[in-house]
Amino acid sequence: MAWLEVLELNKMYIACAIVSYSLNRFLMSVKSWNYSAHGLNALYMRFIAHSLQCYALYSVLVVCAEMLGFQTHGLGLTLLTSGSVIVGFSTQDVLKNFAAGIVIIFTKPFEVRDKITVDGKTGIVIDVGFFTTKLKTPSNTGICVPNSKVAAATLTNHSDNYGVLKTGMHRITVPIFMRTTTDLALAVETLKKVGLEMDQWLRQKNEDVKSKQGPALHVAHLHRYGIKLELDQDKHPTKVNIIGHHMTAGFEIELQCFCNFQLHRPVFNEAFQRTVKALQLAGIELFDSSTRERRLIEKEGSSAGKTKRPVEIENCGEVGSGGGRARSRSPRR
Repeated sequence: MAWLEVLELNKMYIACAIVSYSLNRFLMSVKSWNYSAHGLNALYMRFIAHSLQCYALYSVLVVCAEMLGFQTHGLGLTLLTSGSVIVGFSTQDVLKNFAAGIVIIFTKPFEVRDKITVDGKTGIVIDVGFFTTKLKTPSNTGICVPNSKVAAATLTNHSDNYGVLKTGMHRITVPIFMRTTTDLALAVETLKKVGLEMDQWLRQKNEDVKSKQGPALHVAHLHRYGIKLELDQDKHPTKVNIIGHHMTAGFEIELQCFCNFQLHRPVFNEAFQRTVKALQLAGIELFDSSTRERRLIEKEGSSAGKTKRPVEIENCGEVGSGGGRARSRSPRR
């Protein structure tokens, strides 16, 4: 009977716990690009979701404490004003991670769905909590990095240039190595044709993503970089860059494509396949390292087969006296 009275007295906490937990689950289930499509910041929404989760947990603890006979009136105010407790534990790793999480959320060195490298780990940001930042690698492996390391270490954001350039295009480089006997002019002309084909393919790819996955990618691109994806794509056509002569790999040429960072892998795969096919049709051979190694072995073998002038050793002193000496003699005829 006493428990029913406690539940009746704390029905507000119970309702808040249910509502907070339900909102937390809903906000966490929404994809980050859906937030961007509605002009919302996914990082802030994840922070609100985690805050609701903490409040739901606090409400449940209050109700449980009341049911066990503990007085909890004024508990929240006591925790908030207990500065001495916070100072006493400020050197602990848990509070360091909590403070670093607040700094990350408000300084925004990255956003959800960004590709970052921090503390030697590279992956896509999935979630930023109060204590840890969660990443997902290309091999679908999860990485949990403490916020204190994220805030203190040097961080590389592969998805954002922090507004230095008003573009969201990322350069995708396809390196090509050719034999030194290759007609360089023909190779460059062939790659330029591949570049024109890739520009058309990229425009179609952006439209396919919009039709199959919705306008989230296009909206996020406009929201972050201030330029439409289609216009940004047209301003960055594919280029051919001649690097020069590589000492061990022949001529080196790069095909440079530009795309949104989320399309990095499919763009590289398409560009590489088109490049190899076009060069083969043009009769241009790519550099083969096994051929070069075979030639080096044959050259070394021919050098080793040459006869050397024989050297005879003549002992001109007593054994063990160290008086032996060597001199060169021509072979007797």
